[in-house]
Amino acid sequence: MQPSAPADPERTEAVARRLIELWQHAIRDARPLYAELEALRMGMTDHKLLHHLALADEPPTVKELAAAVGLSLPGASRAADALLRRGWVHREEDARDRRMKRLSITPDGAAALRRVEEARMAGVVELVARLAPEHLDALGAALDPILADLRDVLDGAAPDLRRTPGTGPDAAARRR
Repeated sequence: MQPSAPADPERTEAVARRLIELWQHAIRDARPLYAELEALRMGMTDHKLLHHLALADEPPTVKELAAAVGLSLPGASRAADALLRRGWVHREEDARDRRMKRLSITPDGAAALRRVEEARMAGVVELVARLAPEHLDALGAALDPILADLRDVLDGAAPDLRRTPGTGPDAAARRR
């Protein structure tokens, strides 16, 4: 759904501030998330690359991956090489241009990413579980149309986080 008129900047900022406050509550106790990242020896760059690869429709080149996550080409290349050595990423020649290499997440990489996402989800579940039942219902009812609008505005670009990363319709074909 495209908005019919530009949003009032003051109102937009007020809602954004409330969303930030909600997010700050959600990440207040991120110890389980940090513990999982530490246990996996997964840095934020590793997480960004794996997350992008898990949600990518097509396996990107290192250059495309670097641009998508805001890294330099050498930085993305080093990070991808480290993920490759850990067995979390697969690299293969591009079918149309053998000079280019395409990257995809492996089942082990998807499992590591799932562990991190489960640790993150545990913190949010803990927060939401503290809500009064009527507030929980109101939040759920408010989020569904908002998320649908955002998916429409972003032309489907927002990830469907209900899907398990690395298990999209052609994930298996990408790993062959």
